[in-house]
Amino acid sequence: MLSIIIPVYNEEETISQTIDNILFHLKKLNENWELIVVNDGSDDRTAEVLVHYSKSIKVVSHPVNSGYGKSLKTGISHAVFDNIMIIDGDGTYPEEEIIPIYNEFKNGYDLLIGNRDIQTDTFIQKIIRFFYKVLLFLFVGEKVDDANSGLRVFRKSLMMDKLAFFCNGFSFTTSQTLIFISEGYIWGNYPIQYRKRQTSSKTKLFKDSLRTFQYMMEIIIRYNPLKLFLFLSVPLVFLFLISVIFLFISQNNLIPLIAIILFSAINLFYGLAFLTYSVAKKR
Repeated sequence: MLSIIIPVYNEEETISQTIDNILFHLKKLNENWELIVVNDGSDDRTAEVLVHYSKSIKVVSHPVNSGYGKSLKTGISHAVFDNIMIIDGDGTYPEEEIIPIYNEFKNGYDLLIGNRDIQTDTFIQKIIRFFYKVLLFLFVGEKVDDANSGLRVFRKSLMMDKLAFFCNGFSFTTSQTLIFISEGYIWGNYPIQYRKRQTSSKTKLFKDSLRTFQYMMEIIIRYNPLKLFLFLSVPLVFLFLISVIFLFISQNNLIPLIAIILFSAINLFYGLAFLTYSVAKKR
């Protein structure tokens, strides 16, 4: 049994085609299903378009724009079934993959991510994606190619007690990926094609990227503070040792520099040690 959630904000040009395509493919599913569209305070004609589907889908509306993640949380709370799929309403994700990815999910996954083949990223976007991929690998030890993909299937029952830790903005999917992996849930990738966006993007590249980094750090501090502590403190200690060696070799007066590095390392050590203890005590 499957609940599909579509978060939308000002998608009057694409939402109708997206819903039609999804309904067409869902008719091939020999299980109970529901389609939930969360209108996140759209100020265009999105609400008018959704009225025409009121008999075949469930429409939930926010009075004001509250964020991508908040829309997903609303949809999840209204979902009847435990198996939940999310997909964007902008027409970029392949609706024809809904049934195949769901069938694969039923092989025992807790989270199955639609791994996009993105060919339209700018140079800056590629750098940011690579940075997040490396960061995830360092802290969870898993290779995650597309942590923020908006097409994925997961189990509602595994996340209801953790919803407060999920971002209300565009970082929701990255937060979910990191939390599910940190919790030891079974996850996987499913390759999908990604269409070129026909409408303007709602994301703000630098602001949303920084917010994503913030949420990633908060989750890492909660689940693996010791690894973050080592990641930040070890380079300073290493730099201190290199400075000492260089001092003996060159006989230059580097004592002030060494003192600053040592002081920084000690402060960072005790600060992160206290943070680690505080987080561990709360868990």
